Amino acid sequence: MYIKRASNERFMPNIELLKIILLAASSDGRIQTQEREMINQFISQHPYIKGISKNDLNLCFNEIKSKINAGMKTKYLIQDIGENLNQIEKNTAYALAFEICAVDLSLDDAETIFMTELESIWSIDEEIKRAVKLSVKLRYTK
Repeated sequence: MYIKRASNERFMPNIELLKIILLAASSDGRIQTQEREMINQFISQHPYIKGISKNDLNLCFNEIKSKINAGMKTKYLIQDIGENLNQIEKNTAYALAFEICAVDLSLDDAETIFMTELESIWSIDEEIKRAVKLSVKLRYTK
């Protein structure tokens, strides 16, 4: 399941990955300060989304917000975003989404439901789920 990338391989920012991160952050109805800070950290450092502009960030957020306000269910947003990602990118998005949900040191019911839907819709492998959950538990449990 793991791919070693060549040291000279260039990553291009992935807007779809950013969308799932924003969807995870807003899954409980609002984006907390810690989540906003983590999103900015990802944009400045994570190779898959590094370099995404503030304008693109705002466009992604507004797109997700308008779809939710129009009544689109989360599971359909997850499906739409997943259609533009390969399984490795889905695994990465899953890990980043889980981290966003846990960064405030708790996972509420809405975030748990979101992560369970994400696991199911994207068929996240059990090994990946265990590894991500252990990592989050070790880093974000009080």
